[in-house]
Amino acid sequence: MSAVFSPCRNYRYRLDRPVADAGIVIAFFGVNPSTAAEDEEDSTTRKWRGFCKVNGARRYIAGNPFAYISTDVRRLSEVTDPIGPDNLRHTAAIIEDADLLVPCWGNRSKLPPKLRPHLHSLEFVLRASGKPMKIFGLTKSGDPMHPLMLGYGTPLVQWPSARSQSDAAEKASNECKAVFAFVEPPRYSPAMCPHGVKWGFGECSQCDAAANAVPKKGTP
Repeated sequence: MSAVFSPCRNYRYRLDRPVADAGIVIAFFGVNPSTAAEDEEDSTTRKWRGFCKVNGARRYIAGNPFAYISTDVRRLSEVTDPIGPDNLRHTAAIIEDADLLVPCWGNRSKLPPKLRPHLHSLEFVLRASGKPMKIFGLTKSGDPMHPLMLGYGTPLVQWPSARSQSDAAEKASNECKAVFAFVEPPRYSPAMCPHGVKWGFGECSQCDAAANAVPKKGTP
């Protein structure tokens, strides 16, 4: 059991939990961390453990689009940086280490409106990784269900093809104006806008990320 926190411990970037001796590694992506720590569990981490046993996982990793620790998601709107200064780098590492990605942030209506576009950005990153991805189903708003209130008989299913990578990119470009610090994760970069411009390093004509366009390597 391990966890990665910021030095101030206001942010939790990663949670690792062994479950069995053999099996796959599942990465769960909720909304933001609650009370779970290196040796402490909360209701969500216990639920994730149960679903790992049902789905043949030996380990799970937990990440979040927002790394700020709070039991009340509304608090995210009150902090200067709810995402966390190192969250993009750790998100990339979590994706790299996992065999199966399971987004499960629940209905976005619980988030302040200004933060909701970041969910589109994470969806784009998860799809762009090429890793297998499944969900517990969709909420009425079209978001991946959170497992807390679901029975262990709930199967993991494919995210409907209607929410394609291009659809997620379009939603992100239309709604997401946030600027993130550039990091260099393995194989692909979640620190780029959906059109290949590094956040904070250039301007995208389609989503106005910043100034002075710098295209992604290999982009014409």
